[in-house]
Parts: sequence; C-alpha cells; structure tokens
Amino acid sequence: MFDKEVIFYCGSGYRSALTFMYAHLMGYENVRNFSDGWEGWSTTYRKDDRCTDSITKGWCQDPSGRPIETGAK
Repeated sequence: MFDKEVIFYCGSGYRSALTFMYAHLMGYENVRNFSDGWEGWSTTYRKDDRCTDSITKGWCQDPSGRPIETGAK
C-alpha cells in the first residue's frame, strides 16, 4: 500500500474518479479524488452581472493565484 495519502486529480475531476475507483477496488485505503480538478484549483469564481462572455452568464472566472507544489525538493 501507499506510505502517504494519494490524491488523484485531472482537469475537471471526472477522469481521475475512475483511477480512484480502481485504486479503491484494489484495496487501497489512503486514496482520495480531488473532484474539482485543476479547473477548480486554478480558478476563482465571482458573481458579477457585467461578465456576459463567460460560460455561465453573470459569473466571472479569475486565476486563483494558488501555489503549485511538486514532490521535488
């Protein structure tokens, strides 16, 4: 098994859910799926009726500014 918790993610969360399911079915217990994926991590949504060109009218999408961390030190 994994020594540390493993979190699967992808662009939006639905593809990594399949990987999570397989790991769970194989008996891994310390696995999770980040369902928002990269899209949710890298985007901040805010209500603003002036945003008419977004996918969801009235909501603006801004870069979140959240840090990117890798396993390399």
